Amino acid sequence: VAVFMKEAIEKTFARKISSPKPGQLQTYCDIVNTYINAPEVTHANKFFYDSLAMINYIQSNNLVSGLISGNDSLHMKEVLTYLRVNPQIFKTFIGHAEVNKFKPHPEGIFKALELLGYKGSLNDVCYVGDSMGDMMAAKNAGIDGYLIDRHNEFCISKDYIKLNSLLDLIK
Repeated sequence: VAVFMKEAIEKTFARKISSPKPGQLQTYCDIVNTYINAPEVTHANKFFYDSLAMINYIQSNNLVSGLISGNDSLHMKEVLTYLRVNPQIFKTFIGHAEVNKFKPHPEGIFKALELLGYKGSLNDVCYVGDSMGDMMAAKNAGIDGYLIDRHNEFCISKDYIKLNSLLDLIK
């Protein structure tokens, strides 16, 4: 599924506002979330060419998966619904409001595993993303990171597995 923002709203705020006043962060978040959750913004989202095949694979193989984004959890669900995908395919949604620390910190990954009730080995967990922040979060969590690099923008690294498409995961 498309990543809607490359960083959490709070992180963008911290970069832009050097000396915030009390309550200013909440106001900023409210404004951004109002914009992001507006129907015209939700309806502007489209799948990458490989996303629907991956979602169908997850569903047909009963894979346990979740979405982690710097975006708002409600918005992720609204976009999926708009695109005619049942959000319940994903067992958990971690947005900016569910964590205190943002990627590359692994808190979102650990929170997702906790909400999923996962007790197994981290060797059996992977994180699929499309940014260096995603790959650093995977590395910091001690799990395999799969970088989807549709436009060949990133270098090969020992820290993650680089793929051209989500379809490479299901071959």
